[in-house]
Amino acid sequence: MKRAAILIGVSKSGTLPELRATLPSVRAMEAWALDQRIDRKMVQVFTDENGPLDPAPIKTAIAALVDSGEVGQLIIYFSGHGINNRYNEFWLLSGAPEDPQAAVNVSGSMELARFSGIPHVVFFSDACRTAAVGIQAQYVSGSEVFPSRLPGGTELAVDVFWGTTLGNPAYETKDANDAATAYKAHFTEALVYALSGRRTDIVAPDEHGGLPPSGLVHPRPLKTFLRGDVTKRLLAAGIPMSVFQVPDARISSEPEAWVSRVPLPAAGEQSTDRVPESPPAPTTPTDVSTILLDKALNPDRRYIRDPLAEVRNAPIAQELFDRIRETGNPFGPDRYETQCGFKIRGAKCVDAYSSRFAPEILNEATDFDAQGVNFEPGQLVRMHTAQWPPPPGDNALLTFEGGHSVLLPVIPEYLATVTVADEGVTDVFYEPSANSNRWVTYESLKDELREIRSVVAASAYFGAFQPGDENIEAFARQMQVAKGLDPTLAIYAAYAYHEVNDRQRILQMADVLLADIGLVFFDVAMLARSLDGPTVVPFFPLLSQGWALLGAFDAMLPPALEGLEGHLRQSLWTTFDDGGASQVRSYMQREARK
Repeated sequence: MKRAAILIGVSKSGTLPELRATLPSVRAMEAWALDQRIDRKMVQVFTDENGPLDPAPIKTAIAALVDSGEVGQLIIYFSGHGINNRYNEFWLLSGAPEDPQAAVNVSGSMELARFSGIPHVVFFSDACRTAAVGIQAQYVSGSEVFPSRLPGGTELAVDVFWGTTLGNPAYETKDANDAATAYKAHFTEALVYALSGRRTDIVAPDEHGGLPPSGLVHPRPLKTFLRGDVTKRLLAAGIPMSVFQVPDARISSEPEAWVSRVPLPAAGEQSTDRVPESPPAPTTPTDVSTILLDKALNPDRRYIRDPLAEVRNAPIAQELFDRIRETGNPFGPDRYETQCGFKIRGAKCVDAYSSRFAPEILNEATDFDAQGVNFEPGQLVRMHTAQWPPPPGDNALLTFEGGHSVLLPVIPEYLATVTVADEGVTDVFYEPSANSNRWVTYESLKDELREIRSVVAASAYFGAFQPGDENIEAFARQMQVAKGLDPTLAIYAAYAYHEVNDRQRILQMADVLLADIGLVFFDVAMLARSLDGPTVVPFFPLLSQGWALLGAFDAMLPPALEGLEGHLRQSLWTTFDDGGASQVRSYMQREARK
């Protein structure tokens, strides 16, 4: 297998603090790559050591590797400043964030890598994943560094190893043992240590190797090792446990895939590990999410011991539990006489517009025909239509007090609950109206579905929704049972399946949505690569993470919506400021007149 490595290091991005460990980290990865006997010409290093770095040379180098058709594995490593912008990852190059294009759109690049023709692409990211702060950082859109190729055939494996979990920084510290005041990045230090074969317990024998026998480092054991080892290194450097940096990974390659070939350890040989032992890595949202999803998907399973025992008291577990309770609690009436509308919690709806339905914002108790329902003015929006059957595939633009606006599908026979916070819309879910034909089926499943949906939604908020190999089949079966009973589950599921290259299941979900509710959500259609259907709603991704994928999927917005991305809030669900809402409303009115 012919291998190649693209190694990127940027010490200084715009006016952000200079990073001292970046260049040493890149050189350490370069030394490892050459020790792997990767051809010197196939190991290309891009840094700002001799001047500013922009995406162009990186894109040119990767395009040449793709066009050669000879590369079986491509390693892409980055050390520098990173941000998470609306649940998407960006590596900042020299001109960022002042120049919004001077960055690598990691999410989009990973998608294009799937169709590059290279069988195995591995991203290693030693960068922060904290939220973009300030107007400049929030406008960063970056550039995909892989060439766009027409998708065809099987999507190929793309693995990504993050130096930290979503929302958290990656640290570099001063090396107390180096008189030259050197700095080191703990994730890269642990990564090179493992890839070099010095951690013998994650080295597996190469069953197809020759003589002398060699060992392989596979992605999954590497993921597990990095989590604990980075914590140990931070403790050894005197960093308190309150500092949160736990590596994460998304692995879609087959179990036999490998990232490093090393000498096979002799029998009984011990790891050359001088890092002192320490407590296990801190609990992450993914840890808690995986356990809770397993319990929700398998309610009849008997456990020998409580699987939550070790994580229940962790601060992040409490945050996740609180959000699950918030999103899982039923809110407002369970029916409208129109069998269609919205319920808003956390904000007051001050305006609603739809081109094919007539919105009615309820401000008085006398506006509602059910007794015993408590609500504040602006929390309930009924959708009326004189057409029967009701038209499928419409949208409603809801504007809330404080300047947030959201565009959501209007689905006959469903009530949507919308949760609004300071950053925008944090949760949306649909349930059948209790006076609709769907309610009888839903009522028998509602408790189970609500539990699963609240776990999934809360996990997505923390960027931690990963069904995992052990739950992916159970989750798929649950989706088949639920069908259209809570359509938003299909959106979360589509992104989860996308991460593991399971496009067939995304296509199946698109078909189920179309057959059941007469429309397909934009996100599901985009990930299924079937955006040309007439019943796709709305005009753009419902989840913010979909925006960074538009270019990679060649999913162009209508010209009248150009620049809309600049009006997005930093929220899980696509939320606009006043300027964005005005642009969307103008487009909807123009389309309605056609």
